[in-house]
Amino acid sequence: MAWYNEMGNDFDTVLSSRIRFARNISGYPFDGKLSEEDAKKIIEEVSRAFENKGFKKTNFSDIPTAEAASYMEKHFVSREFAAKKTPHALLLNESTSAAVMICEEDHIRLQSILPGLALNEAYRIACEYDDILDSFLEIAYDEKLGYLTHCTTNIGTGMLA
Repeated sequence: MAWYNEMGNDFDTVLSSRIRFARNISGYPFDGKLSEEDAKKIIEEVSRAFENKGFKKTNFSDIPTAEAASYMEKHFVSREFAAKKTPHALLLNESTSAAVMICEEDHIRLQSILPGLALNEAYRIACEYDDILDSFLEIAYDEKLGYLTHCTTNIGTGMLA
């Protein structure tokens, strides 16, 4: 099935593919109740999980607004994340195929963004890093509900594709 724009031209190009997982760490409140001290602890715990995995950490409390905006324009972070005032950080891998927002709406927003139609590969990358999180951290999970997230629309798999 072809999609058409208002000019009647069909779209046959996919610009990018993204898989995102929302995760929270057991024992910490969700973002609205999270203290600065707990946010800093979460940043350190998540950062430790990705040590030696080729990720660079950027503490968003330490960067100029223009630099935060450039990460947003590249779709590595959300508008809300870029504007946030409390402690939060970004982990970005060397190839920029994976980004981890720490202390966004959820404690962890792990995403893989690839050019073109590459959902399977983006999913594989996101799952690889999600497995690392699971091996290092106690992720909030319920047998009946699935992954526990800040927003009820993300409960279950916590995945957006």
